[in-house]
Amino acid sequence: SSGINAEWPLRPGSQQYTRNSNAAVICYDVTDKRSFEKAKYWMVTIKRDEPNCKIYLTGTKCDEPEHVITDTVASEYAYMEDCSHIRTSSKENTNVAELFYKIARDHVVVEVQVAEPERTINLARTPIGDIKTNCGKC
Repeated sequence: SSGINAEWPLRPGSQQYTRNSNAAVICYDVTDKRSFEKAKYWMVTIKRDEPNCKIYLTGTKCDEPEHVITDTVASEYAYMEDCSHIRTSSKENTNVAELFYKIARDHVVVEVQVAEPERTINLARTPIGDIKTNCGKC
């Protein structure tokens, strides 16, 4: 189970957090090894409960000078688990918007492709103001 510490048993009802989810942001504190181990636990739990859910492993507090979890360690783990990895800082507003834009790009394109395979939206080239927020029937 990916080296998950037995200290975090599968909690009854943990599925309620991820049921029918398309995306999950799992955060860990880059200055705290224990929080990274907890993130690994949630990775296993979500993959078990929602195998099609795309996971975004997110290191927080990247503005702090003392990183216990290096970018290399976290990125390699994310690669092994087939998920995205990003480091953020709420304090300095680093990569916070980028995380949510990535989630939107990943899921809007996927949903449009499923609905209409011949027509997709490239969010990387679409100005935010040009994206319709409703279907026109609302």
